[in-house]
Amino acid sequence: MIDHYNELPHAVNVIDKMNEELYETQNENEKLKMELEGFHNLMNRFNMPRIKVNTVEEYQLFESKLDEFENFIEEELSEKSWLDIIKNYHNYGLSDDTMPGPGCVEDVNGFIYKFVN
Repeated sequence: MIDHYNELPHAVNVIDKMNEELYETQNENEKLKMELEGFHNLMNRFNMPRIKVNTVEEYQLFESKLDEFENFIEEELSEKSWLDIIKNYHNYGLSDDTMPGPGCVEDVNGFIYKFVN
């Protein structure tokens, strides 16, 4: 009886409402996908580098270089206190300006210069 007096059947209103809800859900889903993609991009910056080796000798050479690097870091850090390192290097690389003092690009005796080289 209701459908007889209305311009459109009652079911059409239900379908329209469901379509509106679907549209809202799809928009929310797209926003969440973009946010998730941003998080993925952020986390990909922190992935461990991967190095491909073709032979056992290359792997062993790489392992020995890592050991040398670890020993170098331990030796360099043993000569300094953590407070000195934090005081001298806390803003290293935060601007394009050349930093004065220890650790600047020109300071070949600085920890960062040795570390990068």
